Amino acid sequence: MSEVLPLKISSKDNPKFKTLLSLLESKGRKKSGLFLVEGIREIQRALSSGYQLDHWAVADSEKGDEAFEIIAPLTQSQCYSLAQPLFKQLAYRDEVVNAIAAFTMKQKNIHDISLPEFPLVIVLDGLEKPGNLGAILRSCDAAGADAIFITRPQTDLFNPNLIRSSLGCFFSQQIACGTEEEVYQFLIDRKIQIYATYFDDAVDAFQPNYRLGTAFVMGGEAFGISEFWVKNNTHKIFVPMRGIADSLNVSTCTAVLLYEALRQRR
Repeated sequence: MSEVLPLKISSKDNPKFKTLLSLLESKGRKKSGLFLVEGIREIQRALSSGYQLDHWAVADSEKGDEAFEIIAPLTQSQCYSLAQPLFKQLAYRDEVVNAIAAFTMKQKNIHDISLPEFPLVIVLDGLEKPGNLGAILRSCDAAGADAIFITRPQTDLFNPNLIRSSLGCFFSQQIACGTEEEVYQFLIDRKIQIYATYFDDAVDAFQPNYRLGTAFVMGGEAFGISEFWVKNNTHKIFVPMRGIADSLNVSTCTAVLLYEALRQRR
């Protein structure tokens, strides 16, 4: 249990504050190997998932003091109390978030993934928006997906907006990055049927049987799935559209497919 009170920081030139500020950018995260987590609940989930806390900060306020009392017993890492103008530069949700932490990144390797007999997994191919990725992780957590694979990533997996929009579900999921070939072979070796979202020569997404091992391949917001998934013996499915819109947001579409699989499996 930490018994050391937070060290106060009021200057923007303080090295610790500069380190935290640098983690808002991909370059800073790559250089330090650290990433930011906002919020008491999210920090607790990161700690319970085995992520190493490097250092953390609370707002210099009454609510910041409350956040310190909750988190301090969970870690020996140094805490800093940031003047409100400094804390607002770090926290996207500064009105409701009173703690922010720098954790050490973990490598996300395909071969570390462990699956049950008939897994339900998601493959995210070329997704660009971290907010969509975070929302998908929430759906995966809610529907009980077993793993998420990311191919051709167009955003940093440790982007603060991704972590934030997942509401801590980033830490509850098995996530791995790999090439299309690596992920495809991983799925084929385990006899997991692959369903790619695609319009041409596709069937209604509510027709197939998802009770066996199933992977849904979801494409990026701008260009969809790559030709690799189209050509490599995958089943093509589409979600029916009855209005004037010709597509759903990728996070919404993923949630629809996950819950159809969950419905069948129940």
